[in-house]
Amino acid sequence: MHLTVRVEGTRLGHTAIFQCPIGFKVNGNANLTCQASGKWSSSVPSCDPVRCPSLVTPGALDEPHVKVMEHNCSYGGRAVFSCAWGYQLVGPPGVECELDGNWSGPVPKCLPIQCSPPVIPVNGHLIQSESAGMDGGRYAVGSLVQFACRGAHVLEGEPSIICTETGYWSHPPPFCKLRISQK
Repeated sequence: MHLTVRVEGTRLGHTAIFQCPIGFKVNGNANLTCQASGKWSSSVPSCDPVRCPSLVTPGALDEPHVKVMEHNCSYGGRAVFSCAWGYQLVGPPGVECELDGNWSGPVPKCLPIQCSPPVIPVNGHLIQSESAGMDGGRYAVGSLVQFACRGAHVLEGEPSIICTETGYWSHPPPFCKLRISQK
């Protein structure tokens, strides 16, 4: 037992104060008083380890794309987070279990990684494939965009680009160059 006690005395009205070491909390009444019956006001408490709420139980996280990589609910323990593919962590990557049994901060959020709309080449246009995931003008990771040129113009550069997990396109957008006929 990790319990320490400071006893004022053993006469009527005297107190005994129990304490636990750091990382433990008193389970029961920490302050006992000597009663007229010659007994203490309640039984001797015990020390229980400080534990923070579990973050891995179903429904513990409000963030569906947050993954818990490391999880120690004991005092001083850490919970470390990452995101599912296609999402980026917003907030601290980890929290610590504090002495009061609470985590040191909120669980971070995972926001979708998106690419800005690509520049459409002059004299060109976009051909969006089925995997294009345009969301409010932005494209989700994995979105594929294809380009084509109009009229007598030919494409120079990559005809298709993909939104990568860095939030940038796999290649710069191509441009459309006037086809020069050979005589």
